[in-house]
Amino acid sequence: LLPSVALAPGTKQDEAAAPAAAPPATPAAPPPPAVSAQVQAMDADTLRESATKALRENRIYAPGGDNAMEYYLALRDKLPNDPGVTSALTDLMPYTLIAAEQSIAREEFTEAQRLSAIIEKADPKAPALPRLQQSIAAAQQAVAQRAVTDEAAKTKADEDARLREQQRLAQQAEQQRATEAAAAQQLAQQQETARAEAA
Repeated sequence: LLPSVALAPGTKQDEAAAPAAAPPATPAAPPPPAVSAQVQAMDADTLRESATKALRENRIYAPGGDNAMEYYLALRDKLPNDPGVTSALTDLMPYTLIAAEQSIAREEFTEAQRLSAIIEKADPKAPALPRLQQSIAAAQQAVAQRAVTDEAAKTKADEDARLREQQRLAQQAEQQRATEAAAAQQLAQQQETARAEAA
């Protein structure tokens, strides 16, 4: 039997899956494996114990390499006909799917791809899988497009600022010339007046 799974806000699961200061992963990052090599190397008894402990501590799908989904997937590879393992994976799949969708929303694409790989390994025919993979690709494309748009906008803003500065300097120079011309004219008039008075 599976321990009851209840995810409350602020649990270890949330902290592991959504670090506050995690930078968005670059779209070019290779997707992590569904099950880490370390987990695959464990024997069946260790996997079962680790899976039970992970569930108890709400580590359903994260962190990578130490979560119930990976332990159960590795256990199923060793015991493909164990109904308890199959049932556990079925029960945990919705949580993993939600986490993948949240990762996409946060633009954490490496994490989203890792969770997608877990879902695909758990059930290659999962109805939500094609939509999830399309969402990841579309979100990555949107981020890349946004970066191009932001760069173009920055270039235009820089060019506009440069033109404004040129105009400001030109106006300043024109004002200075006008001021100097007026001062020169005033000085000439004063000199003319002084000469007239002296005469």
